[in-house]
Amino acid sequence: MKDIYSSIPEKFNISEYLFRECNIEKGRGKKAAFYFKDIKYTYEEVDKYCCKYGNLFLNMGLQMEQRIAILLPDQPAYIFSFFGAIRAGIVPVLINTRLKIEDIKYIIEDSRIQLLLTDKNWKERLGNIKTPWLKNIIIIDDDSQENKFDNIIESCSETLETAQTTRDDIAFWMYTSGSSGRPKGVMHLQHDMYICIELFSKGLMKMTENDVMYSIAKLPFAYGLANSTYLTFGVGATSILSDSNSAFDIVENVKKYKPTLFFAVPVIFASLLHIVDVEPLDTSSIRIMYTSGEVLPKSLWYKWKERFGIELVQGMGTTEFLNGFLSDIPGNVRPGSTGLPIEGYEVKVVDENNNPVKPGVVGDLLVSGESLMCGYWNRHNETQKVLFGNSMKTGDKFYQDEDGYFYYVGRCIDLFKVNGLWVKATEIEDVLTRNPKIYQVAIDDEISEEELTKIVAYVVLQPSVEPNEELTREFKRFMKSNIEHFKCPAEYRYVDEIPKGPTGKIDRRVLKGFKEKYKK
Repeated sequence: MKDIYSSIPEKFNISEYLFRECNIEKGRGKKAAFYFKDIKYTYEEVDKYCCKYGNLFLNMGLQMEQRIAILLPDQPAYIFSFFGAIRAGIVPVLINTRLKIEDIKYIIEDSRIQLLLTDKNWKERLGNIKTPWLKNIIIIDDDSQENKFDNIIESCSETLETAQTTRDDIAFWMYTSGSSGRPKGVMHLQHDMYICIELFSKGLMKMTENDVMYSIAKLPFAYGLANSTYLTFGVGATSILSDSNSAFDIVENVKKYKPTLFFAVPVIFASLLHIVDVEPLDTSSIRIMYTSGEVLPKSLWYKWKERFGIELVQGMGTTEFLNGFLSDIPGNVRPGSTGLPIEGYEVKVVDENNNPVKPGVVGDLLVSGESLMCGYWNRHNETQKVLFGNSMKTGDKFYQDEDGYFYYVGRCIDLFKVNGLWVKATEIEDVLTRNPKIYQVAIDDEISEEELTKIVAYVVLQPSVEPNEELTREFKRFMKSNIEHFKCPAEYRYVDEIPKGPTGKIDRRVLKGFKEKYKK
């Protein structure tokens, strides 16, 4: 593996590095760092506002290493407050706005933040928050004359002495989605973003200052934070910031800003295909279309290639590694695979004793790399269970083919046995979504009256399709022709929507609760 860490100065602050060293000192101060709702924000302006926000936090009594939380939709204030806090040596904690209210309240208490930065909408939804540590709440859209946030921030100095941080200081926290219990606080260090820039932006993507990045994934996600901020800023490129996930808004933004890089989760590509006859996407400016966050169904890859003539490049990473460690190589994509290890990471499929398994054998994913978190906050035992030096077991099941390509099998919750044979829910979902009458599908297992495992398909139909018994028979015939018989759903239940978690993946725990609601 590459040793990038040793090349980073011991005294190091990633916020100062991104805006001053990478851009202003290289003559790119007047260049657009990002666009938001037709407004251009230059690197000089972003640096100035980072200083203002950093001073605001210091003026409110926060000290180095103390924590604040950001609970906002994507907007310029998110970037200013995040990097402003880091510049001042204060640790920002990013809270995903798609989490359940009880999980958000849990994070506010668990992280022991002293200040919450949010808006009126979220303040109203959260109600009266009381923790022993929370001292201040800033409402950024408070327009009362006395507390108008714009006036307060403009009164703050635009010069700030960078905190005396080192490359090993904690820079920020992100929380996991809580798919396997309570969300966990993932602590990342000042050097982690730098590692990802070197390996992903400059290495894999060959990004330059001429690139324009449009990421649909939002800032509280590791995938979205990387794309829209440091991966882009680290090479002097420009990002497009938007708070919308609407397919129509996406088409309009692509037309307006002409991005060269387009990053999204699979469901976004599916939604763009869904409206293609009404509002087609202009892909003429885009050199790479990238997907991560969840596994891309092979059927969707082929539909996209057939319609647009562009290969979707797939990668995989985790919050714990901050960015991707597996990826297709642009121009050399193998559909259905999550690609090869990104240079700088070591990735293996291992057994329960961490010994590598043979090609084709399913095992646990063990990843090593310099961007790995330092641990979970206040979760000593859980940290010890997954970390092995600079390696981590991600909790995902994978196998490799003879050429070394990695294939995602699932997490434990995605796998079940039928007639003694392992069945992967995502594989069945992939096949079913090839049927043009199906918009979305989720697979679950249930115990039948005979006390045997049966497969149930929850189906969202295309708008023009009505559910009936003949349609169900048609789907059963379709599946028998396209997959092994023991993987065919025994029952089809038609629903209005598939439950999704905060990361956009199918929420299989909620899906389990569909049984009583939709059971025939």
